[in-house]
Amino acid sequence: MGNKKGRVHPPSLKAKVAIEAIRGVQTTSQISGNFGIHTSVVERWKRTALTRMAELFVSPGDPGAADKDRLVASLYQEIGRLKMELDWLEKKVG
Repeated sequence: MGNKKGRVHPPSLKAKVAIEAIRGVQTTSQISGNFGIHTSVVERWKRTALTRMAELFVSPGDPGAADKDRLVASLYQEIGRLKMELDWLEKKVG
């Protein structure tokens, strides 16, 4: 059996649909009918837009971004250290 994939929508359409859903002037059913998209897709795009909206306003020099980068770096260091310990223990036991 074939692998059925959905349509690929351009980001501009996704943005329009999400903005309409956020505005709340029309119901989700009306928006889905206007754009020819299933209601669950409209809700998903709306939820994605709302949760990722803050990312639009983060500047590269934002202190929060630097803290996140430091945290990610330290976590990767910890992963590396734990991997080395695990390899060493596996050699000792096996």
